[in-house]
Amino acid sequence: MKAILLTIHFSLLSILGFSQLSLHNGKDVSYKVAIGYFHSSYKYSGWVTEGWIDIAPGDTIQLMDVNPREKFIYYYATSETDTIKGYRKLLVHPTEKFKIIGAIMLSKKEENPAYEWFKFREVKRGMFRKYRKQSIFSIGD
Repeated sequence: MKAILLTIHFSLLSILGFSQLSLHNGKDVSYKVAIGYFHSSYKYSGWVTEGWIDIAPGDTIQLMDVNPREKFIYYYATSETDTIKGYRKLLVHPTEKFKIIGAIMLSKKEENPAYEWFKFREVKRGMFRKYRKQSIFSIGD
């Protein structure tokens, strides 16, 4: 009986702990988006970048099924007529879908000459936004 109660308890905790990070495109053009964030776990702590994600005008897409706990998220968005960038330099693959673990390490660039440094824009999520079940930010925020 004790094992069943513990299983139910931890199952409920995992369901309640589910959160997600989403992006809204309120602009009138489609964008390709790359995101950057600091990941911290027992296996790895450091910067990660992922891209390219297509987002049409007016759409909201889920970027991650986990809402990173760090205060800041970064993104780089590009369209045929516009580029939204910032000041945080992170590695990306400029033409193909990618996920780079260790996206600020010079050794990653040396190992992968196709990677390039792009300047990502910061999304400050505030003290409490990062703990919400769902965080949504918009292109251009």
